[in-house]
Amino acid sequence: MKSNEELKALRQEFERAQSEALIDPLTNVNNRRSFDKQIDTLYSYHKDKGELCLLMLDIDDFKKVNDTLGHVIGDQVIKYVATCINNCIRGKDFVARYGGEEFAILLANTPASGAMNVANNICRTINKKQLKLKSSGNNIGLISVSIGVTKLNNLEASTTSFIERADSALYQAKRQGKNQAFLI
Repeated sequence: MKSNEELKALRQEFERAQSEALIDPLTNVNNRRSFDKQIDTLYSYHKDKGELCLLMLDIDDFKKVNDTLGHVIGDQVIKYVATCINNCIRGKDFVARYGGEEFAILLANTPASGAMNVANNICRTINKKQLKLKSSGNNIGLISVSIGVTKLNNLEASTTSFIERADSALYQAKRQGKNQAFLI
């Protein structure tokens, strides 16, 4: 009897550790490892069957936030952005912290126009609130993001090319003035 209880406890601990390995501890959204698994799965399923869009999001001028306000405040900004993204997506959509101040969002069964609507909503939501330091009440200002949007097509050679197109769209959004989404 005791060995069954120990086995159950070990199994639960293993499942908890597996789950933690796929979650970003700062934002509590999926991490890059989880994203890599999810994009492979969705790519395989949607390659010939349906619509899959990818949004690559980057916090505009984030280096300035870290350099002027410090990494602790930078972390708070990253958490704020993650919360805003989660508030703008559907339950079946997938968001991950891709790295640093970048996020990736996978929208299954979504046309490009719908993905652009989501991206524009994320931009507006993040940029509408003046952020303030809790300790002093000093104003941080408005945070903005740039978002690259792309739709999987049946000519896509790999997930790498899919990600590269979204990344190209992201840099186009930044070149055009930031705080916006751009579709390729």
